[in-house]
Amino acid sequence: MQRFAEKFESHIFIIDSFSGQKIELLFPGYNMIPVDLNGDGVHELASALGEQSDRNIYNIEGNVLGSLGARALISMASKFIDLPGEQIMAYFHDGRIKIFADKNARDSGAAQKQYQHLYYHANHKLTAQGYNLVNLGGL
Repeated sequence: MQRFAEKFESHIFIIDSFSGQKIELLFPGYNMIPVDLNGDGVHELASALGEQSDRNIYNIEGNVLGSLGARALISMASKFIDLPGEQIMAYFHDGRIKIFADKNARDSGAAQKQYQHLYYHANHKLTAQGYNLVNLGGL
């Protein structure tokens, strides 16, 4: 008997919300979390949600900016420490927890505006339940 998940293919569609134009990603978009590590107001994408993720952090051009390390899984990606940019909290199967931040980050006006928005704060509270990891950002 074929497993339920094997009956379906996943398709990712990325649309520019201002122009409506389709955007072709140069990397796999599935199981990725948006996170503005450098505080410039544009989100990078961290691939560490599922076991099939490659644990890399990508920019919108598809360049690998870094790696979270083998077997890392993201539990939170937002501004949760008083440092510039957003941070990533990852956990590992051996019980370790690591927090990743960009030591060169600088919060732009766009990033500061996002961090102060009521929607950002409301969604941030729900991450404690494991929800809304992807609601806090966009490219």
